[in-house]
Amino acid sequence: MTEAQTQLQNQAQPQNQTQTGPLPEMTPIELAERMTAAAGRLCEVIEAEVGLLRAFKIAEVERLQAEKRSLAEDYEKLLQGLGKRPEAVAEMGDGRRSALKAAAERLVRATEANAIALRAGIEANGRLMSGIARAVQEQRPRSASYHADGRAVGAESDRTPVSVSLDQVL
Repeated sequence: MTEAQTQLQNQAQPQNQTQTGPLPEMTPIELAERMTAAAGRLCEVIEAEVGLLRAFKIAEVERLQAEKRSLAEDYEKLLQGLGKRPEAVAEMGDGRRSALKAAAERLVRATEANAIALRAGIEANGRLMSGIARAVQEQRPRSASYHADGRAVGAESDRTPVSVSLDQVL
């Protein structure tokens, strides 16, 4: 396993370090630091998911979903809390405001890359499913005539029909 694959696999391990429940009262500085940390961890999870999607390791993506959902909910609560206290932005100071802005911009880039990777994965999965369906269709007998016992007439009629069921979850 290469170093990049090991790093990607380590990033895929859930770390769920979020706080759930009602948002506690925080100073503007605490709010800025918590939002910056939450956005940073959410970016790490999303970026790990993008790497797994690009490597077409769909089964491993599933392990990230609970943490991603929890982090997104936590970040949303923090963002709503900030929206209820617009004065907190002015009170958090230039450095923390800049760090929070940079974290938010990174999050936007990560979610855009994630959307692209998901669309590509869905399209690739669709092409794969279509190819499988065509192959199965080609294997089916084409005779329209039947014997008295219900078997189709023709050279291909002796083949056993194939039934296929596909799970199309991505």
